[in-house]
Amino acid sequence: MKVYRVTHPSELKERPAPASVALGNFDGVHRGHQAVIAKAMQQAALLGLRSAVMTFNPHPKEVLGLVQAPAYLTPLPDKLEMLAGMGLDAAYVVQFTPALSKLTPAEFIEQYIVGLNIKQVVTGFDFRFGHKGAGDIHTLARWSREKADFAFEVVSKIEQENHKISSSRIRSLLKAGEVSKVRDLLSRPYRITGLVVHGDKRGRTIGFPTANIAPAYPYVIPRYGVYAVYVVRGKHRYPGVVNVGKKPTFLQGDHPVSIEVHLLDFNGDLYGETLAIEFIDFLRSERKFESIEALRTQIESDIRRAHSILLGSTNV
Repeated sequence: MKVYRVTHPSELKERPAPASVALGNFDGVHRGHQAVIAKAMQQAALLGLRSAVMTFNPHPKEVLGLVQAPAYLTPLPDKLEMLAGMGLDAAYVVQFTPALSKLTPAEFIEQYIVGLNIKQVVTGFDFRFGHKGAGDIHTLARWSREKADFAFEVVSKIEQENHKISSSRIRSLLKAGEVSKVRDLLSRPYRITGLVVHGDKRGRTIGFPTANIAPAYPYVIPRYGVYAVYVVRGKHRYPGVVNVGKKPTFLQGDHPVSIEVHLLDFNGDLYGETLAIEFIDFLRSERKFESIEALRTQIESDIRRAHSILLGSTNV
């Protein structure tokens, strides 16, 4: 997949080939996003165009000051990896800036659709663009109909359990620890990738060595607690248990969030490696234990439950 890095004002050295483009932010690349992208790819095949996605980085809410600190379901490198895996020909990554946010809908269309040789546009039903979100699907449909610079199609709302599938809903579910529901909305487990770094090594002293994960990007962090997970290490996938939180049994006061994972069927040194944590199911909330023995007993129970969920057996 060819990636075009587009800055404002748009000045690419080469004019892209005519394309059918799914247009949106696509944080999460959830089932609703997947439907929009699939439609763009279908139209590309029908019309003899390249299939592509246009996305924005950083997140517009971050640039516009609507959020204090960025937190992504799929940071850009993860998003591009997923898009490439879907078989797209190209991705336009548009750098979102205050200047770009001030473009009128017409200016955006002229510079970033017509100007980039896009011949087919596909969006979700609620897509908005231009200064203060003044442009919408009706703007795109009207331009397509009256000026015929490009064809336009819209994908209707995709629902699950009578709720729209959206990035904001997925974020709320993660904050509630509902990772199994998130898995349904994404059509894959929620994933955090990070480097294994040295921690306090307490896990070894109580019989459950853990890998301390430093997230590679500013991910949305799920609710503090313990989860059944899979750990992806290269081409291998191991069942595991992860604790997300602030380790109240050992630490007092406010501390950075830690992500510590225990692999169920693995022995070895993981320091310096990059692992991906796939969240499968929520086991329990994080809490303070009165003794190390009480914590050890609870971890043994957590491991049995995780083994049952992931492998269908409690024999560990």
